[in-house]
Amino acid sequence: MGVWHTHPQIIPEPSSIDWKDWYETLEVDKTGCEYVFFVIAGVKEIRVWVGDFKSKNIIEIFECAHSEGIYKVYEEKEYGRKKEQTEDTRVCET
Repeated sequence: MGVWHTHPQIIPEPSSIDWKDWYETLEVDKTGCEYVFFVIAGVKEIRVWVGDFKSKNIIEIFECAHSEGIYKVYEEKEYGRKKEQTEDTRVCET
């Protein structure tokens, strides 16, 4: 399950309206899913966040190539009510 929209930015940044809507989605929506994906397509890049219905946390996810072609990525980057970390804290696990 997820929602997406576009921003007229090269690298899209979520607006305060996006964050409010995303956190409201985690509080209000009732589905059989554990997670919801929030996607913003910009002019040159697409960014993806995942929201956890249980913890109510939203994190941005990134794609990191693994030598065997497997992709697993974890990035803790929480906004609004939470602290923000820089892209330098990306961790790719294999």
